[in-house]
Amino acid sequence: MISKNTAAITTLLNLLLLTQPAASSGGVDSIQHRLFSDQLTSQIYSNPNEFSSALGVSMAFSLVYPGSTNGAVDEIRTVFGYLNDDNNNNNMQLVWEEVSTSLTTRADGACVDGDEERCYGGIKPLLSIANSIWIDDGDALNVDYEAVVGKYSQQIDFQSTDSPTVVNQWVNNQTNGLVDSIVQEGEPLPGVLIAINSLYLKASWAKQFYESNTNLDSFYSTPVRSNEVAKAHFMHQVGEMLYSHDVLPGYQIVQLPFASSSMSMVFVLPTITENDDKALIPSSQLVPALNSLKETRVALALPKFKFESLYDDNLKEALQDIGIVSPFEGGTQSLCNIFAAETYPCDNLFISRVLQKTVVDVNEEGVEAAAVTALFISKTSFEPYDEEEPVLMMMDHPFQFFIYDEDEDLVLFEGRLGEPEIPDGGESAATSSFLGDSVHADEDFWQSSFGVEPFNPPIVRATSEPSGSTVGSSLALLVGMSTLTLGLVLAV
Repeated sequence: MISKNTAAITTLLNLLLLTQPAASSGGVDSIQHRLFSDQLTSQIYSNPNEFSSALGVSMAFSLVYPGSTNGAVDEIRTVFGYLNDDNNNNNMQLVWEEVSTSLTTRADGACVDGDEERCYGGIKPLLSIANSIWIDDGDALNVDYEAVVGKYSQQIDFQSTDSPTVVNQWVNNQTNGLVDSIVQEGEPLPGVLIAINSLYLKASWAKQFYESNTNLDSFYSTPVRSNEVAKAHFMHQVGEMLYSHDVLPGYQIVQLPFASSSMSMVFVLPTITENDDKALIPSSQLVPALNSLKETRVALALPKFKFESLYDDNLKEALQDIGIVSPFEGGTQSLCNIFAAETYPCDNLFISRVLQKTVVDVNEEGVEAAAVTALFISKTSFEPYDEEEPVLMMMDHPFQFFIYDEDEDLVLFEGRLGEPEIPDGGESAATSSFLGDSVHADEDFWQSSFGVEPFNPPIVRATSEPSGSTVGSSLALLVGMSTLTLGLVLAV
């Protein structure tokens, strides 16, 4: 009997859509996709309840992949298991497009057998997969990129505070209201491009649970049932189910099919204390084990549950740890084929944020779930630097300064700074600037903020004290300054 009171039931809530996937699915290697999913969940899961879609993340990145360049191409292809080498521009479609079409065609919510008044043969699951790319009015996409994603792109005024409502309404419509927003209302849209993928599923159990068989009972922290953590409504069912308690030692597995579909929901339950609620069975290990499940008479107690999850900074950090690095950094020329050259210098473009919102609802009738994943592309506020990395001049210790007129070869003012003061109101202004809370001590300060990796100049020590003539001749070498310019000389 599957226990009704155990540590948070370990479930494959990313809803196994295919029990026997091929070695490749359209333009994606299925095995590598599972490995990515396992890596992602192991990094972003930290709460008792978690619900995510690695598929949604991969599909969102497939929207920017055709416009990626240089190191980003290899990083994205390797991590997500994309099979093609040409960003799919030759195929003129997204890497997940064939799989999406196949899934949504088979899960269209249609009645299997019936008439206009009644459905006799059950209703197929409804799976909706939608994509959108939002760019600012007046911006132009790269011609080749637009040929692949043009049908998903929409132009909108990013500066209008009404625009978030339009984007959020699209999200709300695609998820049947489960996810009602993905951008902040009442503010200009962030960045210069937003790529959004949405997944929505509504499916009925092949064998539904009776509400009369639902009770209120205890939910415990471990299989020994010594610590109650919550009360839950438990659904009950007795019958033949695809089941095993030995194919993965220490775990019970049950697979509940959806009506009129190859889709199912799989639950994985620890049976020993060592397999606590934080232990995750990787999908790359579970999926092959599904072939070993047997029709078994099972008495099942399954809690109803509904919750939502949000992945933001931790999602971006996880992707960087897994191997997606270049697209998140300015100055790497990773997204050069997204916009037309005259729209934005590609050195300025980077993915500033990856956000996923999810909702899952499991009850007597079946499952309703949604995941919305958004990629935000931004640009730095500065013009790109030359390819040659700059020398670092960090004026964070005492220095001298002069106001000098080149035509007269005359110093008008001179001084030094050894203890700068923050002007009135300056502290609040700095915290709201483009740099935010970034500080020089941050290892990636220059790269993340300005897209450069400056080098320290060699230290040249003076052989003698500088004379007045030396200082004067040094000042005379301040070439290219306007008639009145500020010359800065570091005091060593």
